[in-house]
Amino acid sequence: MHGARKDTNVQLTLTAGRSVSIPVICGEAIGSENNALPRCSSDMNALHRGGGCALSISYKSAATVTSNDFTMFSVNYDCPNNFSPVNFQIPANLPACADCVCAWTWVPSEQGSADEMYMNGFNCRVESSTTGTLVGGPRLTYFAVPGSRNPGFRPRYNNPRTGVKNGPQDLQVSGGGGAGTTTTTNTNTNTNTNTNGGNTRAPNPRTLR
Repeated sequence: MHGARKDTNVQLTLTAGRSVSIPVICGEAIGSENNALPRCSSDMNALHRGGGCALSISYKSAATVTSNDFTMFSVNYDCPNNFSPVNFQIPANLPACADCVCAWTWVPSEQGSADEMYMNGFNCRVESSTTGTLVGGPRLTYFAVPGSRNPGFRPRYNNPRTGVKNGPQDLQVSGGGGAGTTTTTNTNTNTNTNTNGGNTRAPNPRTLR
């Protein structure tokens, strides 16, 4: 998993109850995110027919976080989308955090790629009125990653079998104050790990291969 390096103070700010736009582009468009499609048009196979993407968070530090510490908080079924920015809705009760580790993940469609998963970690902070502890939500699972439990089917995110819905996920938060605390379910509506070789960067564009 790339990102969350200790030698950088760059963070992506997430605001609870709002959305964040994530560029998902090819490598040739790095630095020209607003003009990605013309630059990526010769590499359309990198989209692998979509499959859906997710954003996850861990409230552990970059020095101690492990692959088992991530909770998915937002999913977009239509991702990647023709190298256009992808919007992810943030749950209203995502707890505040000054220095967390987030991850963008993508499991391509089985019609578009071999068994593989992309994961990109990055530093993040959460602006939120919720100050409790995140105690429940869909755990990030891994596909085709050595040493992990392979769920054995795709798509991972836009599939009723996974119980992961499109948009902000239902989170359980305990203690503190603000929206959705005291173990309340949120109903708000408003790491590159690639076994076949890939390249992503964060918290700026996610690049596809």
